[in-house]
Amino acid sequence: MDLDIISHVFYAFIRVREDGTIYHLDEKADLHYPIPSTTTTTTGCLASLTHLRATTHPHLKLLLSLGGASGSSPFPHLAASATARTTLATSLSTFLHTHAPGFDGIDLDWEHPSTPADGRHYLLLLRALRAALPAPRYLLTAALPAGEWCLRHVPLKDVVEELDWLFEVFESGQAKNSDL
Repeated sequence: MDLDIISHVFYAFIRVREDGTIYHLDEKADLHYPIPSTTTTTTGCLASLTHLRATTHPHLKLLLSLGGASGSSPFPHLAASATARTTLATSLSTFLHTHAPGFDGIDLDWEHPSTPADGRHYLLLLRALRAALPAPRYLLTAALPAGEWCLRHVPLKDVVEELDWLFEVFESGQAKNSDL
């Protein structure tokens, strides 16, 4: 892979609990697995990415993706609670400083706010994350489905004010191994 033509790497996924605490999907891979390179061996994929950037690809921006399709069920309850939102923002800030000090931000992948209340809480969650991870030091991005069925609940005009990027993702309905 030619990393000279890649600008951003999204590391997926860190998971959330309803109380706003976070956990590793695979702690061994994230923090403990030895990753050999041509010059050294780093411990954990997170450290390997920061080492890669520090030694050979300083232009890369590294973001930690949160949630994902199978990791989104805690978000409605979490986002509805001011305490859980604050806990998540603090947990992510601490995590970035402790386990991913070279990372440049967070990507929120909540699939997806499905009620008007979820949409309002989504905005509050983004505001809490932005307050804990201020621009320009940190990037804050989000992915949402590119369909009215989802976006109708999200106050997009306000949401984009909190984000550096918003990714609208589309799925054609074909499975990844479908015979097209």
